[in-house]
Amino acid sequence: MIRYPLTLLLASLLVCGCKRTTVEGRWNGTDTTLYITLYDDLGFSLLDSLQTRDGQFLWHGKMKKNLVYGISEKRKDRHPATFLPDGDTLHMQLWPGGGITTQNSAINSLLQQTLATDFDADTLIARHADSPVTAYIAARLMTQTLPYDSLVLLRKRITLTKHPYIDELDTTIEEMRNIHPGCYAPPIEGVDLGDSTLVVFHATWCPDCKAEWPHITEYLSSHPATRLVALDIDSIHWNGDLAKAYAVRGVPAIFLVADGKIVRTGL
Repeated sequence: MIRYPLTLLLASLLVCGCKRTTVEGRWNGTDTTLYITLYDDLGFSLLDSLQTRDGQFLWHGKMKKNLVYGISEKRKDRHPATFLPDGDTLHMQLWPGGGITTQNSAINSLLQQTLATDFDADTLIARHADSPVTAYIAARLMTQTLPYDSLVLLRKRITLTKHPYIDELDTTIEEMRNIHPGCYAPPIEGVDLGDSTLVVFHATWCPDCKAEWPHITEYLSSHPATRLVALDIDSIHWNGDLAKAYAVRGVPAIFLVADGKIVRTGL
């Protein structure tokens, strides 16, 4: 992962604060261990674990207000069910595989409904420009799917200030400043980017990468002069120089390069 420990940690403590929170609810599966994680540094980090009993669970601890937490039966789930602490006690229902509903929480209803649909970024920001949900969605998801110019325009419409996810979003936009069509591609050791090259950042565990490979293969078949440079994100690391140079926020991240310049991103 790309790390911004000082900025995000201080912002989290000063802006969001910590408070005692109770999380309780029903687990609609076989009794198991559930893991609570916190999204605060471009990913989910482990906070605590709990054991379900007879389909019920209960947890007490400190949580940071207005930050997104995950809960899952998988210890290192990159896409857990998500929620925000809302009040002293949060009631929820969980299903294996990430299904979640929360009771009497408007902010969590917004989060879960947004993630469960093919949301429209313009509509979300128009209706919830000052919401931490919008900041989270923008920082985590919009930066993976939207081009630089679109992100800049959307960022100007978000009115939430002094929040860790806004800091994350701003940092990512700054990193993407020189990673869009027309810009020179960062050098890759041993690769002549003067030739037509398709640079693909991927991972073996990534279902979206597996779904994209047939399209990549088809593209290369129809463009025989273009060569493939495939980079496993776990080998070069999220916080490695190359991943940071290309502002990789998620995989697959695809760049078509010709004459040393980025021609387009994605397929």
